[in-house]
Amino acid sequence: MTYYANLFQADNVFAVLVVLTAFTTLLTAAIRRVERRLLHWHKFEDR
Repeated sequence: MTYYANLFQADNVFAVLVVLTAFTTLLTAAIRRVERRLLHWHKFEDR
């Protein structure tokens, strides 16, 4: 990302940010599923 930012290639920087956002969203969802499965007796608040 720094490479593209230094070259002023805004479209590539934006693409990297979109991919990182999608990855972190999927990772968060996966961790929540694992957490709910392993801690099934614990009550979770839905957000």
